[in-house]
Amino acid sequence: MLRRLRVPGLMTGCLVAVLLATTAGLGHAVTVAEVTGAVASAAAIEPNGEIHSSFGDAPDEMWLYWRGPDSVVSFGPDLGYGSTAQAVAPTATPVDTSGPFWQVELTGLTPNTTYHYAIGNSGVDHTFRSAPTGDFVWDDIGDTGTTYRGGCNTPWMSQVWQQIAAEQPALVTHGGDISYANSCGKPAVHQFWEDIAPVATQAAMQFAWGNHEAGSSQADSLGNYKGRFNMPHAQTVPSDTPTTVSGVGCPSPADPTKNGCRGDDWGYFTAGHVLFVAYPEPWTGAYPDWLSKVDPLMAQAEADPNIFMIVTYGHRPAYGNGGGGDLDLRAAIDTLGDKYSPAARPDGKYLLNVAHHVHSGQALTARHGVVHLVDGAGGTDIVTTASAAAGTLFISGHFSHLRTTFSGDRLTYSFICGPDSSPASGNTCTAGSVMFSQTLTGYDGSGGPPPPPPPTTKDYITNPSFETDKVGWTGLYNAQSKTVRTLVDKRDGQYSLKIVRNVNTVGPAGVVSKPSWVATTTAAAHFDAGVWVRGQKVGQSQAVVLQIDEVNPAGTIVGTKSTTLTFSDVAWHQLTVPYTTVGANNHLDFVVYSPTLKANAWFLADLASLVGPS
Repeated sequence: MLRRLRVPGLMTGCLVAVLLATTAGLGHAVTVAEVTGAVASAAAIEPNGEIHSSFGDAPDEMWLYWRGPDSVVSFGPDLGYGSTAQAVAPTATPVDTSGPFWQVELTGLTPNTTYHYAIGNSGVDHTFRSAPTGDFVWDDIGDTGTTYRGGCNTPWMSQVWQQIAAEQPALVTHGGDISYANSCGKPAVHQFWEDIAPVATQAAMQFAWGNHEAGSSQADSLGNYKGRFNMPHAQTVPSDTPTTVSGVGCPSPADPTKNGCRGDDWGYFTAGHVLFVAYPEPWTGAYPDWLSKVDPLMAQAEADPNIFMIVTYGHRPAYGNGGGGDLDLRAAIDTLGDKYSPAARPDGKYLLNVAHHVHSGQALTARHGVVHLVDGAGGTDIVTTASAAAGTLFISGHFSHLRTTFSGDRLTYSFICGPDSSPASGNTCTAGSVMFSQTLTGYDGSGGPPPPPPPTTKDYITNPSFETDKVGWTGLYNAQSKTVRTLVDKRDGQYSLKIVRNVNTVGPAGVVSKPSWVATTTAAAHFDAGVWVRGQKVGQSQAVVLQIDEVNPAGTIVGTKSTTLTFSDVAWHQLTVPYTTVGANNHLDFVVYSPTLKANAWFLADLASLVGPS
């Protein structure tokens, strides 16, 4: 007769179902030789590889992905399956070719349930678990590399994936720098999706992108990952245009001048009582755009009694030891922390940000109410221990990953020691042991009704970067001033505003907002104004003023405040001015000017803001 035997450790270590032919009356225990032969037979009849799963937009949805000849999957709550689904080719085509590649979205599933599935008629049995509904374990890793025996082999990664699989997480996130195929060659891409089989054939894998896969190497591009994974609630950053063919985009096989992997730049999903939000790489305009979309998302989570905690994750650190941070990302996360963390409000749910990129494990004290972790010691190379700055609770150069247990309104994260393959790390620990741990508390509503939300603000300037026109910026400081949108340089987007002294004499020139961004004031309202400026050439000293004028209906300035910055380089500099209104029913003029421009000289302005009460 035929019976199924669950055998761990097949090939890359995944749990597989192997068909063993036994004699009904034999009655003896199965030997190692019989198991070995059965495993070899099963491997020979499994024609599909790179099998993995991820969450969909809703808790009853899952995606399955694979590479191979079969396009139909059978699935169900037990080995009888009972349902089939037809897969389709991904919208983004991996540039490493040698497909075909398949993906299928399964809907109408029961959340928090283990499902069996087999691909094609000869596929072996695998499992996935739909999104958790209560307590669960989440593992995170980043900067991994593969076991590809090419230019950069990291054989210990097989131990890492077995280690994570043994922890039986409901969810695994990968924070970017995935296969390093841009350095190691195209086979590393395929090898990564095989390496993760011990985890990926049991639990959902969710990704954020890193700088290595988002480069311009012919051996690698984001198409290799966007073609094998769909972001839940997928978002597109501003620079990911239909014609972007490098970095965040990639050439379409049908037309190399068109973007073949647009979208899926970051996303978000809910697991149990936790909102997870990924963040993108520092592509042009990515973080201000991310902030504008995540702010209302977190506000919604604060009002949702089923959400107890909010976690963000991505590749670059906002804070940490060893560099690699991004100031625009830091500003965005700090802004969210100031509104939604436990330090900002008693019912604050934004607790944790997990970054990667720097090859070490780090835990930092809370910044703006948010605890920051760096989980970049996944295993790509010999990691080194950076010196610990103030506010560092834990730092290690040993290979490690992050394991987090969610229980009620509490999360406990732990750095787990990886394999001992890092002789230069300066750290010693036992593989699988807890290196550092901390418990954080969210908000489940048990503390009584939440307080009213803090006053909301908004940015009144809707054309901050002059991307399509000069709407709102048609006023001139004087008759000698001229403005023009330019591609000379920019702080954000594609354009900036060139402000020219348009005569052959020295004197002032500038721009004034028109019509006013704030047409009617209320008394004692606080605003924060800002603008980025850049000079004309190195060695030419220029002074630039940012000024806010409050003007009454009669045209009289009733209040003003300004700041001046003098520079002689071509770097971008930010000017900021706080202003509190004097009275009601006035309007605010946003003025940027240089008091002493040379004849026909100019300066640039970009990314203006005027934030005040909504």
